[in-house]
Amino acid sequence: MDKITYPGQNQMAGLLKSITSQYVGIIAFFISFLLSPWFYYSWRGLNSDGILYVRLAYLINTYDFNIALIEYDWPFFSVLIATVSNFAHLSYITSAYLLDAVFLGFSALFFVEITKKLGGNVRTQWLAAFVFLSFETVINYRVTIFRDPGYWAFYLSAFYFFLQFAKSMSLKDASLWFFSVATAICFRIEGTMLLLLTPLAVFFFNGLTLSKKFKLYLSLYLPFITLCFIATIIALHEKSLFKIIWNTILNIIKTHIGTLSFISNFLHKVAIFNDNILPPTAKQGSAFIILFSGLTVYFIYKLFLGLGVLNTVMILGTKNKKVIPFETNQKLIFIWILTISLILPYNFIFQAEFINTRYLVSSTITLLLIVPFMLNYGISHPHMSLRSFFSSQKSDNPKKKSIFCLKTLLILYLIAGLGNFTFLFVKEYYTNWQSANVQANIWLTAQRKVLAGIVCSSNTWPVFAVEGEGMSISQVNSHIEVLMPSESHCEYIVLVDKPSRKIRLKMLQESPGWRLVKTFTGLKKERNVYLFQRNH
Repeated sequence: MDKITYPGQNQMAGLLKSITSQYVGIIAFFISFLLSPWFYYSWRGLNSDGILYVRLAYLINTYDFNIALIEYDWPFFSVLIATVSNFAHLSYITSAYLLDAVFLGFSALFFVEITKKLGGNVRTQWLAAFVFLSFETVINYRVTIFRDPGYWAFYLSAFYFFLQFAKSMSLKDASLWFFSVATAICFRIEGTMLLLLTPLAVFFFNGLTLSKKFKLYLSLYLPFITLCFIATIIALHEKSLFKIIWNTILNIIKTHIGTLSFISNFLHKVAIFNDNILPPTAKQGSAFIILFSGLTVYFIYKLFLGLGVLNTVMILGTKNKKVIPFETNQKLIFIWILTISLILPYNFIFQAEFINTRYLVSSTITLLLIVPFMLNYGISHPHMSLRSFFSSQKSDNPKKKSIFCLKTLLILYLIAGLGNFTFLFVKEYYTNWQSANVQANIWLTAQRKVLAGIVCSSNTWPVFAVEGEGMSISQVNSHIEVLMPSESHCEYIVLVDKPSRKIRLKMLQESPGWRLVKTFTGLKKERNVYLFQRNH
């Protein structure tokens, strides 16, 4: 039976295909933005970092910006929360979730646009959207309040505009790159590494004279020089602004002095390891080799742990395959940006012997750009055996069918990507069902050295607030507006005794509106923990 077509049907289908092929990144933005409410509406918890950012936003609006700086010396995200809350008349928590949803949307958009810039066809761009949106780390961040999504968004936009600059070499793209990096720095101080090191890549560009490379290098810093000049003039007339700028510069210097001191710190640990652990008969340099090798292997393990098994498999499969059609200098830029993103977490691991996977997300997202190209390669070679896939063989027999083929790997990737969504929904549904059956109370879990609170039923105001780094609230009701001690509905405060909370502790002790109920010792890093209750 012949297929029936209607007048204009083919034209409409062609137009729809044309539109979707041109705006894959924008579509990915809106899908990402709409996914976020699905997750945080079913979530009953507020992470400790979220409490900090919300509290700072409250202090900025209620008191003064300098008060917020006493609590935390890099409060840009909280400034955004306070601004959105003022203009949109939203609660601080809703404003924070909204900002993170927007930043994750822009991260998805630029992830797809970078894929397109690296030569990805329409199918590869759709695969890039799926890879990013189904990435487990990104999904987990949809239910928390962190400043990191803002950093990722502008890290990826800086990556995109630098690729654009390498092709156009225009001042416009140089300016867009700079403002992307500058905004990334506002979210995380580590972004200064992008500002300092990324422009050096131009000296390795092919087909350019040294004088041309030097001009390109200066053009990248021209917006920075202009901004510094304007800021200096304004700061000379505004003492408060001068103080903020000066404190910011000191924080950046302090951070990078600590970064550069990792060599001396590591050598000190090598000496301790050599004197106290290795036997006297050990060869000279053994401690250095053991520690360096062990920490490097641990770093690589954490990096691939953040990527996940299937993404790691896809990336390892790029051996001897030109899956990304790099143009001139693009491969250099990709490797350069990836290296910069690895520098800070790598030296951090030599200082702390530990690294949280969240500090590796910018690196894993950069590596993740390879995956859509590998998926597209797999779709083009569905019957390629996995043996051929991981070897240097360039041909395979399409007639020879095997269950261990690339098609199987693609199906597993699809299942895993969709499974990331399903698992989080099931986990949160169970958490919410469980919290609905727990009597509303306040409890302290001393054994785990974590303070947690179950605060109220679904239709009441919260009565519990936690202050202190590393604290967590478990199964908190979604109707929380502001976790602030001055709010009339807040009944209890748990305060951790630490240097940054000394003023706050004194205020509560002297306030007639609050009374100290109990002091807990040794619960949180051997610090005292105080439980205050409102006086009625």
